Amino acid sequence: MNKFNLSLFLAVCIMGCSYTSTGKPINPSPDNKYNLGIRSDGAYGKAYINHTIKKIYIWIEENSNQKLIFNTTLQIKASDLEFNVIWDKNYNVTIECYDYGDNVSNYNGMDKSIPKRILRVIKIVYRDNKFFLLKN
Repeated sequence: MNKFNLSLFLAVCIMGCSYTSTGKPINPSPDNKYNLGIRSDGAYGKAYINHTIKKIYIWIEENSNQKLIFNTTLQIKASDLEFNVIWDKNYNVTIECYDYGDNVSNYNGMDKSIPKRILRVIKIVYRDNKFFLLKN
C-alpha cells in the first residue's frame, strides 16, 4: 500500500460516516400525475437515530416527464425521522414528520407499539396549476 492510499484509508477510518440519508423517493398522487419525493439527511458524524437536526428535501415532479415543478428544504430536530405522505384528490399534500421518541429507532417503536410522536405537519397546496408550501 503506497503512502497516499494509507493516508486515505486512515482518514476514512478516523472520520467515519459523514451522515446518513434516508427517505421516500416516490409517492405518487392518486391519479399518478405527480410524484412527491422526500429525503432527509442526518447530522454529520452522528448516528441517524440520535436526536439531532435533520435536513429535509421535498420535491414534486410531473410523472410523465419527470419535470421538477416544486422543491423546498426544511429542518427539523428528530431521532429516527419518518414520513407519512397523504395526497388528496385536489393534489394537496400533507406530510406527517414523526419519530418514536429520543434515540428510539423506528423498528423498536413499531415492534413495541410505542405511539408515534408527530413532530411537524407539512402542508403543500395546489392552486392555479402550482404547488405552494403553507407556512406553519
